[in-house]
Amino acid sequence: MLKHLSVEQVEEIARLAASASDAQDGLLNKMTVVDKGDDGAELMERTAGGLDTLDATVGSRPLQALRERIAALPPEGRHELAAILSIGRGDHAAQDWEAALDDARSRPEAEDVNFIAERTSLHDWLTKGLYNLKLR
Repeated sequence: MLKHLSVEQVEEIARLAASASDAQDGLLNKMTVVDKGDDGAELMERTAGGLDTLDATVGSRPLQALRERIAALPPEGRHELAAILSIGRGDHAAQDWEAALDDARSRPEAEDVNFIAERTSLHDWLTKGLYNLKLR
């Protein structure tokens, strides 16, 4: 089934995706909504644009590590990764592996590192895809 990608590589990418998601959650937890009073004055001083959010965004290492790992895959490996993702997401049934792979091959974005890396549920979809394919 997998010819250009190993289960271990998928699991590693899923772990990196979980780390990137955790980093994103950390950033979002630092953001606050600024309410305005009737007179338009801010009710809170701390905003998402404050310097305290800068440390969570500069050099986002977890997301960069995820992108680098996906970029290191050959194009066919990224197609297989996108097919596993689509099975985990429910776009294709596990028994339709070839259709999922053909669909990934036909979509230019399925080969794009950012398209894959920036899926917020990437970890869950890859894990579920491996499970549905009975690879884990």
